[in-house]
Amino acid sequence: MLKWYAYMEGAVNLTFDDIDKLTIPELSVMVYCTNERIKNQAQVEAGRMISG
Repeated sequence: MLKWYAYMEGAVNLTFDDIDKLTIPELSVMVYCTNERIKNQAQVEAGRMISG
């Protein structure tokens, strides 16, 4: 669980080998976490643009 949180926060990345070893349920979690990571990064970028 902690590894997915770290991934969502951008603290760690997954390699092709990491992804290749994931089970089907883990792939679903990865897709969710990837979408959350993209949203989080977009919010950070938007905050940088506003604060200048």
